[in-house]
Amino acid sequence: MQIPQNEKLSLGLLQGYLIFQIYLNSTKSFTIQISISNSMNSKRRLLFSKCSKEFVINNYHCRFPFINFSTNS
Repeated sequence: MQIPQNEKLSLGLLQGYLIFQIYLNSTKSFTIQISISNSMNSKRRLLFSKCSKEFVINNYHCRFPFINFSTNS
């Protein structure tokens, strides 16, 4: 799923916080990618993945592992 469908369009959010509530199946792998651009059109990506084992931070993206996340099982 991609919001908005055309990646060249802006969603137009100017909020200080962004909250997602997502149901995840704890037995399957997943990756969530969020692309962010600032007012100077500098683009960055945040990757949240259950497959990743370590934090990776560089100039263009940050990758966060979901090694231990709580489930309601």
